[in-house]
Amino acid sequence: MAALVALSPLPSPLARTRTAHLRRDPASLSFLLRPASPHPPATRKSTLIYSPRAAMASARTAQLAAGKALVVVGSANADVYVEVARMPLPGETVSATSGRTLPGGKGANQAAAAARLGHSTYLVGQVGSDANGAMLSAALSATGVHVDHLAVLGVPPGAAMSAGHPSVVAATNAKADAEAALEQAHAAAQRAQQAAATASKEAQAAGAGNFRTGAAAAAAATAQAEAEAAAAAQRAAAAAARAAAQAAAAADGQSAAAARQAASAAAAAGSVAGGGGEGSVATGHAIVMLQADGSNAIIIVGGANMAWSKRRMEGRGAGRRESYFSEGAREAIRGAGMVLLQRELPDDVNAEAAEVAAAAGVAVVLDMGGMEGALPDAMVRRVAVLSPNETELSRLTNLPVTSLPEAERAAHSLLAKGVPKVLVKLGSSGSLLVSSSPLAPPSSSSPLSASLSTATDGTGRQVWHLRQPVVPAHAVVDTTGAGDTFTAAYAVALLSGSSDADALLFASCAASLCVQKKGAMPSLPDRFSVQSLVQQSQNSW
Repeated sequence: MAALVALSPLPSPLARTRTAHLRRDPASLSFLLRPASPHPPATRKSTLIYSPRAAMASARTAQLAAGKALVVVGSANADVYVEVARMPLPGETVSATSGRTLPGGKGANQAAAAARLGHSTYLVGQVGSDANGAMLSAALSATGVHVDHLAVLGVPPGAAMSAGHPSVVAATNAKADAEAALEQAHAAAQRAQQAAATASKEAQAAGAGNFRTGAAAAAAATAQAEAEAAAAAQRAAAAAARAAAQAAAAADGQSAAAARQAASAAAAAGSVAGGGGEGSVATGHAIVMLQADGSNAIIIVGGANMAWSKRRMEGRGAGRRESYFSEGAREAIRGAGMVLLQRELPDDVNAEAAEVAAAAGVAVVLDMGGMEGALPDAMVRRVAVLSPNETELSRLTNLPVTSLPEAERAAHSLLAKGVPKVLVKLGSSGSLLVSSSPLAPPSSSSPLSASLSTATDGTGRQVWHLRQPVVPAHAVVDTTGAGDTFTAAYAVALLSGSSDADALLFASCAASLCVQKKGAMPSLPDRFSVQSLVQQSQNSW
């Protein structure tokens, strides 16, 4: 892989600089920023080297990023949850004890998690002009995520979803009416087919003498059922027309955003009445099979998440260049404190987001969850932190990752290719951060805080390790979204001025709270809950 573009180091400030930053920014994570010794203890592997000058430079970087938004470029899915006693075997059918649809997707989860933790967060992504898209927008807005750059396919770029507006509600209800009427039409058509088949059989059974009478009865039954189907289809069309009228009313007297959203619902209703519009793309969704022990298996249908297309760039000097993003989205990326990416979007989209961020000096964290293909060099060159789990790390490096030493060796191989930091999520074993540059020690000596050590990689170069143990959960109910919560919390802590070590503890506490509830987005912890658990983790030992 090609050499990486040099990025400013992620923050690891000195205690006195942290204190000054807190006075300027009371919203910072003060509970994480306890004074730390400038001379970390020796470890089993080697003596640590800690540079106050480097730490002060990193502190200045943290101050520049503080107060800026976190921008998540990623997926938004409707997660269809089914609870099963066990996973089905090939060719086997099993029954689910329950099923429901909840907002999810790695991008949406990370954005919502960061917003719940109190940080200004934007989601750049795409949904379809359907009920799931409206549900996702409403859920994200409810958690505090800015959805200005969450595009709705089929709606003009820049349209903001406003699910609670009366015109939008009316249009959405009309869409639901259209769906119900269409179901009635389908049922009537099925009755017509059944009636015709039954009458034909009766006519044949009656013999040649009564064939004409039976055929006439069959024709009459068919005509009646077809009339019912036509009436239901008319009701569906009327519902679509009501949705269009609501959109027009919104355009005449209401906000432009509400008009666009109502138009979206109207278009969806028309698509329902017409049996689906050509080129329409549904919101992405996922099938989440959840077992009693909290483990899961997930199947993803990309939908709108994979339907990105380039558009002519706007603004002065754009020329004939094209971009996957609107100028507003590009500006949000350029002005971010940090950008989070995942692999549930096309690699080309992620690569452009990373390019825009790197050109503006914005650090990029890439979560490897999602597609299984090789990681393009264009993306790797611009990543500050690469974050896989054990399976993804093994697939990325073609090395076995079944133990901590193997995870370390695999992470070292990525550092050798130019990745500055590798953050490995180890599930129930916690996490491991491996860095090619010095890391600051944790501010607490609690057994639940990260342990700092150094080692040498395969080339003989010194590397730094932070090993974060898992923070125990009272009960593991559902692990869905735990990794996304961890990644978002780590980013929020860094943007608030924490060192990597303290950010890992904060992230581990957030993930511990997440697994104790069902559903990815419903389980996201708030800032106060995470703060309380961090304090307990630091003080109860």
